[in-house]
Amino acid sequence: MRLLRLLRPVPVLLLGLLLVLPAARPALARDVTVFVFGHSLIHHVSDSETTGIPHWLALMARAGGHGLRLDGAWGFLPDHARALPPQPQWSFPGVERAWTEGGGSFRMAGFDTVILALPNFLQDAPPDRTVHEAPALDLARRILDWSAGQMDPARAPRLFLYEGWPPLRGHQGLFDRFPPDARGFAAWKARSAGPYMPGMRISWPRCASGCPAATSA
Repeated sequence: MRLLRLLRPVPVLLLGLLLVLPAARPALARDVTVFVFGHSLIHHVSDSETTGIPHWLALMARAGGHGLRLDGAWGFLPDHARALPPQPQWSFPGVERAWTEGGGSFRMAGFDTVILALPNFLQDAPPDRTVHEAPALDLARRILDWSAGQMDPARAPRLFLYEGWPPLRGHQGLFDRFPPDARGFAAWKARSAGPYMPGMRISWPRCASGCPAATSA
């Protein structure tokens, strides 16, 4: 099991670069089959498919000559933790799917990459903050432990955490008015690239299936 990594959407296309561009991370330049435990910041329903991150991942994969199959489900940590195994809920024009409802099991779909999107309201919270019923870290561990146990070790599967972004205003924010001036926006971008979620900068406990401790990326 590959190391679990922390991803951020600043820029949002970082995830696509990690998946499909050899220069970004050679070990990840391959065809991938992805399941996303996500929410509306990953798949934002609108009149255009361009508001969904998977749309852009598929375009970049195609441009890089790599294959991408992707499925996902909506929910926050408690929802995903209660709904194991998940059910595929997403589809996008131009994005190939690996799994459809009634089309076999999660394991049979052959996922080699799982992405867990953290709730955006945990930006400034410690990992043991209770989310409805349990600490966020425990809920995330439950989801990732289960996922790790469903994937074939021979395919070098990977687990990712998809972070949000630092708040713009109010508590923990960098400025009081919106939009910010150029200096304020530059400070926000710098914070986005730094450890603004220190609570998640921890060694991830060993997964039940034996994946090693996590590092941030």
